[in-house]
Amino acid sequence: MTSITNLNKPIVLMATLALFSLASVLIPPASAAAEATKPDLSKITPEMHAEVKKLITDAVELYRSGKTKDAASAGEAALAKSENTYGEGHFEQTKILEPLARIYDELGRTQDAIQTRERMIPMLSRVYGKRTTQVASQHEELSDLHAKLGANDKALAELETSLDIKRVVLGENNVALGMSLNKLAEFYVANKTPDRAVPLWEQSLGIFQRVLSERHANTRITLEKLTTAYRAAGQDAKADALLEE
Repeated sequence: MTSITNLNKPIVLMATLALFSLASVLIPPASAAAEATKPDLSKITPEMHAEVKKLITDAVELYRSGKTKDAASAGEAALAKSENTYGEGHFEQTKILEPLARIYDELGRTQDAIQTRERMIPMLSRVYGKRTTQVASQHEELSDLHAKLGANDKALAELETSLDIKRVVLGENNVALGMSLNKLAEFYVANKTPDRAVPLWEQSLGIFQRVLSERHANTRITLEKLTTAYRAAGQDAKADALLEE
């Protein structure tokens, strides 16, 4: 299964890096082993921090310019320098792990992309919390990656985890939640379980009708998909009633 959303990579990278920059750079790693071996953060100078930042910026610029293989090497060097400077598992590493995951994905190194995103989740959880949109987004990205490898059970688990988090964080009247509901519905259809998609489309349609409008593209597309699903299930009365509303 391919990812439903095809994002513009420069915009995604700029938005993601800006978000990560909001967190403190002095958040220590959590594991006992890391605590024992981490550098003394009080001795990190502005010059040392600037050096790590430059390596990350250089790697991202290579990626943006289409030099993906060079970006991978530069990104791995930036990650190594960040780990040496701040200690492995420090939140600062998310600033290079995010673009590295996208680079690996573009190079077809899907398993490396998965491992990279899995590394990010505990770092993001310590800073933002386990049930936050930042963590939910990683689970959704992991779902796409597992799907590329044909690991549909893992892809489904990650997508359901992301949706569960978003329900709590965003509430039931949020467009982003509606989009996630549709994405999970599409997954079910692609994997031959369309009956499981129907309640999700019903929920997302309600969200779009309340928050957006009847004429909005999201509302119309979801309405069409739900109508088709009703007819495929032999529920013509429901489909007709939906179109008459």
